[in-house]
Amino acid sequence: MDWQSWIFAGVLVVLFVAFRRIELVSPNRARRLLDQDGKIIDVRNRSEFQAGHLSGALNIPLGELKERIRQEAKDLNQPLLLHCLGGGRSALAKRMLRQMGYRTVVNLGSYRRAKRVATR
Repeated sequence: MDWQSWIFAGVLVVLFVAFRRIELVSPNRARRLLDQDGKIIDVRNRSEFQAGHLSGALNIPLGELKERIRQEAKDLNQPLLLHCLGGGRSALAKRMLRQMGYRTVVNLGSYRRAKRVATR
C-alpha cells in the first residue's frame, strides 16, 4: 500500500469512530420517545435557532446547558431528544446530561435530520 492509501484508510477509520461516537437515535425510537412526553432540545446558539427551528423545541445553547437544564427538565426520567446543526454538539450534550443523571437522552443529530424525524 502506498502512503496515499494509508492516509485514506486512516481518514475512513477516524470518520467511522466519529460517527459511532455520535450514536444517532433511530427515527422509530425517537417518535416513541416523543409520544412519551419527550422534549426536543436544540443546543445550537440563539442566532442559529432564530434562523429556523422545530416547532416546540426548546433552545438551550450547549454552553448554557448545565446551568439551565434543571429548570427546563426537572424529571430525570423525561426523555430528552437533542439536536444541533450537524450532530456533534448534541453528542457532547448527550454525554453531559447522562453524567448529570438524566436517564433517557438521545441524539437526533443535525437540524435537518431532526426535522425529518420529529415531524410526521
